[in-house]
Amino acid sequence: MVTGAAAMKEPHRVMFVFAHQDDEIAYLGKMRNLVKSGRDVRVVWITDGAHYVPAEVRRRESTGTLRALGIGADRLDFWEYPDGVSISLSVEIVERLTRVMSEMNPAEVYTVAYEGAHPDHDFANFAAVTAARRQSEVPAVYEASLYNRFWSFFAVNRLIPAETRVLYTRLSPGDVLFKMRALFRYRSQLWMTMVPVILFGRTTVGRHEAYREVPAWNYRQPPHEGKLFYEGWLLHHILGLEFHDFHEAVSRVLDKVYGRRYWD
Repeated sequence: MVTGAAAMKEPHRVMFVFAHQDDEIAYLGKMRNLVKSGRDVRVVWITDGAHYVPAEVRRRESTGTLRALGIGADRLDFWEYPDGVSISLSVEIVERLTRVMSEMNPAEVYTVAYEGAHPDHDFANFAAVTAARRQSEVPAVYEASLYNRFWSFFAVNRLIPAETRVLYTRLSPGDVLFKMRALFRYRSQLWMTMVPVILFGRTTVGRHEAYREVPAWNYRQPPHEGKLFYEGWLLHHILGLEFHDFHEAVSRVLDKVYGRRYWD
């Protein structure tokens, strides 16, 4: 498990690491509460989100939502690694995230779950955990589910079982209303935000947001047995990636960072 040394960090600083502009939907209630409590929140998006939609459109949607939360544009960091193939630049991204995390010195880091949903999501999780472990004082790292294939063909906001205790952000009526309105800000992604909410999202907009400290994932193994979501027909047809591609990306980073110390 990734353990935190939050008491020795900058306790007011919090970092979110996402793959795409709209991944933050999983944490909007948490982010709203953090801002209200006076925490310094910084957000990093690793990819440009521009697989189908121009990057500036994706940036505008996320910026509008987080500004409404009270997070200024100077705290939003949009990287431009290509959507869908961030794993091809795994070493560069982990090195950059390590530097940025060191500069911010956050007490807590939040990211999306390692759950086989999308290779960019899984890599964001791996990158956040790896960058955190490389800090002189390791921050606590948390994950929240977006979607996966563990529970059914398409399960939304349901964490894969692990030994780590699930935590909950209780949503006030104001939090729920904000989150519902925010979904419509991502107009380029309505098919990926509203449709899952209506059909599958029992907790996407509800009484709470579930998250947990990142379990001791072995990133050289799939997060669950069976076919991962991105290995299914839809995303595999779009991305053409399988778990062995992710495994190779992880191995490149581990070789670079740890060398034989890791494999031995």
